Amino acid sequence: MLVIAGCDEMPDRDGHDSDVQAPTSSELTTRTEQNDRAAVIEAYDRFWARTHEVPHEPESEWEESMAQVAVDPQLSTTLQGMRFQHEDGVTSYGHVRSRVSEVEIDADEAVVVDCQDASESGQADLDTGERKTVGVERNPIRARMERDTGDGRWKVAEITYPGGEC
Repeated sequence: MLVIAGCDEMPDRDGHDSDVQAPTSSELTTRTEQNDRAAVIEAYDRFWARTHEVPHEPESEWEESMAQVAVDPQLSTTLQGMRFQHEDGVTSYGHVRSRVSEVEIDADEAVVVDCQDASESGQADLDTGERKTVGVERNPIRARMERDTGDGRWKVAEITYPGGEC
C-alpha cells in the first residue's frame, strides 16, 4: 500500500514532478456562471417548447404541464391565452428557435434577451390544422426568469415583447 500525504507536487506519467493545483475561486465562479447560464437558457427553451405542445394535450393537464416551466404572472397569462385560442377554435403549430444574445443572472432571478426565430410556427385551425398565421423570423423578446424555491429549477416568470428590431 502506498500512502502519499502532504505533497504539493505529484509525479506525472513519465515520473517527472508536476504541480497539481486546485481551481481558483474565479475559475470556479466562472464555471458556476456558465452552468447557471446554460440552465437558464435550457429552461427558457423548454418553456417555448411546452407552449407549443401543451395545447394538444387535454385541457385538464395544461396547468400542471405549464407549471413545470413557468410561474406567475406568466403561468396565468399563458394558460389564459391558450384557453382563449381554444375557445376560438385556434391552436399552435411548429416550433421556435431562440437566439439568446444576453443572460443576466442575479441570485435567483435572471433576464434573457432573445431574437427569437418564430418563422416555423404560428396559429392553426383547431379542427382542420389549416395554418392561419406564421411567425416572424426576428422577434425581440425579453424574459424574466426565477429559480423555483421548491425544486430549484429555472422557470419563466414574465415574457415581454419590447418591439424594435434584433
